Amino acid sequence: MNFAMIAPGEIERFVQDEESVIIDLRDRKEFAARHIVGAVNIPYREWKEYERSREFAIVTAKKKLVLYCERGPTSFAVAKELAEKGIRVNAMAGGIHAYRGKMTETY
Repeated sequence: MNFAMIAPGEIERFVQDEESVIIDLRDRKEFAARHIVGAVNIPYREWKEYERSREFAIVTAKKKLVLYCERGPTSFAVAKELAEKGIRVNAMAGGIHAYRGKMTETY
């Protein structure tokens, strides 16, 4: 199974889509500082534990995952691995560094 790399400007349609969940793979401090509105934070270093959880099984059975990280490589690697397992997933090219849309920011 394949996954798609989506452009940063395309993520808005997934934010509005009840069939998708946006996942920020950055650490909690980076997420708290700024993130895409509507995203949930599952830091990459906690990913394997989350992937084994019951919540993950429920979410992936019902929703498409859209992943992003700081610049793209982490979300690309996770998306590739998930797609090989048959999970519906996309990754945002360029990460939050390339994103210019609506964010929650804390200063």
